[in-house]
Amino acid sequence: MKGDIELRGKNLLGLNEKEMAKIRGKEIAIIFQNPSLALNPVYSIGHQLAEPLRVHRKEKKKSALSRVAIALKHMGFENFSECIDYYPSWCSGGMNQRFLIAASTILDPSLLIADEPSKGLDRKCVDELEAELKKLKLERKTALLLISHDLGFVQRLADRIAVMYAGEIVEFADPSSVFEKPLHPYTRGLLNSLPEKGFIPIPGISSPLSDLSSGCRFHPRCPLREKRCIEAHPELKEINGRTVRCFLYP
Repeated sequence: MKGDIELRGKNLLGLNEKEMAKIRGKEIAIIFQNPSLALNPVYSIGHQLAEPLRVHRKEKKKSALSRVAIALKHMGFENFSECIDYYPSWCSGGMNQRFLIAASTILDPSLLIADEPSKGLDRKCVDELEAELKKLKLERKTALLLISHDLGFVQRLADRIAVMYAGEIVEFADPSSVFEKPLHPYTRGLLNSLPEKGFIPIPGISSPLSDLSSGCRFHPRCPLREKRCIEAHPELKEINGRTVRCFLYP
């Protein structure tokens, strides 16, 4: 693999660890999909949420914990002052997920990477999470990179959607285009597998990344495959402001 990872015109792959430490957590934050593993079991929630403030902004412990209490209140915890003294093992997966979100957003990062943030949350918590992420986008101007299989959640939050299959982007467009007029056969199959679309699964299984199919990576499962789909790998093409990786489109 090769390429660049740029943030505000700066190639992050060219930075040393000391330079990256100044960006990690402050400019770029991440919400992991397994909060029970992402949180440290031997430190209190207050200690872990205060750490970014103390490391990056050099805040005193008392001031940092006050900010932590406000962050927990914003995440919907009524007993936020008590939560500061909790440990991850005392809490449910949904609570730990919200603690992790509070920790990731407490410094108002420029970019927030959210990896399956709604996983394991009940409907009420998902609604609260969605409202918080929308507030980050609109009020704090935080860029959100959302990675999720919850398509409804994606549709409500995203400005642009990249559909991926077997490690590469196969379609890239705005939400209305993807959900109302999908171009790639995989995108169509993905949407048809939703309960409201009839729960029709895509035949077969995806190839492992260690043994990818020749040609188009989706061709073994594609009902519209042609000979060229087996022999050549399609490139991304732009069509009316959208991008698709498929030979069906000139």
